[in-house]
Amino acid sequence: MERNWKTCAPWLERVRDLAANKLKLGYWFTEIGMAGPTLEASLAAVAMAQGELGHGRLLLTWLRELAGETIDEAQFLERYGYRRAADEADWVALMGIAFGLLAVADLSLRAWAARETEIASRLRKLFAEQAEHLAFVEEWVRLLLNDAPAVQERTRLCLMRTRQWAEGWIASLDDPGLAAVGLALDAETGKGELARMYSRLLVGAGVR
Repeated sequence: MERNWKTCAPWLERVRDLAANKLKLGYWFTEIGMAGPTLEASLAAVAMAQGELGHGRLLLTWLRELAGETIDEAQFLERYGYRRAADEADWVALMGIAFGLLAVADLSLRAWAARETEIASRLRKLFAEQAEHLAFVEEWVRLLLNDAPAVQERTRLCLMRTRQWAEGWIASLDDPGLAAVGLALDAETGKGELARMYSRLLVGAGVR
């Protein structure tokens, strides 16, 4: 039986947030990535910007189809998604934010795709590209964690700030409204998966 997505209001709200995060990350990759630490990093950031913007607009198109929504992008970004602080506008902060946003998107979308074939089918290309973006960000975070002491410390602080946001977002999936439609994620399970992603990142950089 085909699911009536319009009745899944709590899930649609989470998808709106993920779409906004993707769009914002795309714009931030463009804005900050143009002044990346190396030419290769800048070129990769601009390419990923296009990918993340594409992912965000894919999710927006899906929302329009599922819920019949008319979405003004500027107003949408004001209402949804990660709120970047004033001091999060450089390469180090971008890598910390990107890891948190991509980790949340990967965990939540894969959990839903495992339960809904429609989600898995719709997002197959997104998952492949998202894995590449995560790998790039992980590589750069490890480089920053092995840079000068001041850079290492700022990188840890940026990771910690976004991790706190990510933990809260993942915990929000342990929700009765999501459970009612079979799309909840146990808080402890989600937090454990997120912790493993951060632990793998830090251990890979030689940080304990």
